[in-house]
Amino acid sequence: MANYNVLVREWEDQVIFMHRIAPGSADKSYGVQVARLAGVPRSVITRARQLMGLLVVHVGKPGARAKAAAVAPQINMFDTAEQQVLANVRSLDMNRMSPLQAWEALKALQGMVEEKKEGR
Repeated sequence: MANYNVLVREWEDQVIFMHRIAPGSADKSYGVQVARLAGVPRSVITRARQLMGLLVVHVGKPGARAKAAAVAPQINMFDTAEQQVLANVRSLDMNRMSPLQAWEALKALQGMVEEKKEGR
């Protein structure tokens, strides 16, 4: 049994896979870059980069994973804008809202959908 890796070149924030296999282990993890190439949502990529930064700083220290997890709550990479909007609509108490409050809530929901379309 032997350890091999795929040769990679880095350029700015991009990775370029050289389509060559070499003996030995990779010098670092390219999981976040591969996830980005696979189309994982930007919010998940951003969270992964935050966690990677914390783990690099605290690697080998007791509680490193707990410190990284405390940065922000777990996000669901499969949440769609529509699911989030539906959850917010269900939480509204329309019987206690004024017409202006209802309009503001609708405007906020519309903003959520637009942000998701733009990938923010």
